[in-house]
Amino acid sequence: MILISRLIAASILGLLSILGIQKIMGWVSWKFDQYLLTRVKEIEEERILIDTNQELLEEVRNFKKIRKAKDKFDLLRFIIGVLESAFFIFIAIIFLNKEGLGAGFFLIIAKAAGAWIALKIFGNYSQWKGMIMGRAHFYIFLIGSLLNILFSVIVGGLIFSFVIR
Repeated sequence: MILISRLIAASILGLLSILGIQKIMGWVSWKFDQYLLTRVKEIEEERILIDTNQELLEEVRNFKKIRKAKDKFDLLRFIIGVLESAFFIFIAIIFLNKEGLGAGFFLIIAKAAGAWIALKIFGNYSQWKGMIMGRAHFYIFLIGSLLNILFSVIVGGLIFSFVIR
């Protein structure tokens, strides 16, 4: 009976944590997007930059296309974020139980995070080809992914330490 109550508590805590992480990450993503939109407006106002640099003009156009597409797929982005958080919480719990909080645990988390981010990078490469806007967009993606993974591993550790153990 104690095991079942602990599993229920861990599940509820995990679900609430995942939703909280996604809320925080949504806000962080929104702030970065607002920053980029402000920079795009500044670039557009300084027509000299765009008129003399066709690559920059193309990057601004691509950024606007990506922005519109992202808005259309908010639910899908949320679901992927939830699954990513759940995956890393689960990985943290499993390997804390198996390895403990040692070098082996951090190595496994680093490998899993690296593999996951590599898959996401290959899937979105076309968005990041631009020299200026592409790099900015890529670094925002990378920071967001790393924060999501970090928060998830911390939550997994807390669930393991206070509920499961």
